[in-house]
Amino acid sequence: MDWPCPPARLLLAVEYRRNLAGLAVYLGQQLAVAMEDLGRLDTGSPPNGNALYERFITWIERKREVPVGRPRGVDQGRVDPEPPEL
Repeated sequence: MDWPCPPARLLLAVEYRRNLAGLAVYLGQQLAVAMEDLGRLDTGSPPNGNALYERFITWIERKREVPVGRPRGVDQGRVDPEPPEL
């Protein structure tokens, strides 16, 4: 089974539950190592970077994303108040 397999993903998600950016960095490093290792194999073709990206990165849970075309702080026609001046 390919790593990160479902049990490994669960463990990583728990370990990095408060640091999704750190998880993305760690998995990006592991992806780079995998590309290097697979590149050393004599398979006749280079490793499939898109498949590795899908396997290593895309499963990470993303935080709420701001919809395109709507600036931060705008919620259904309401704009958050300006921060107080210091």
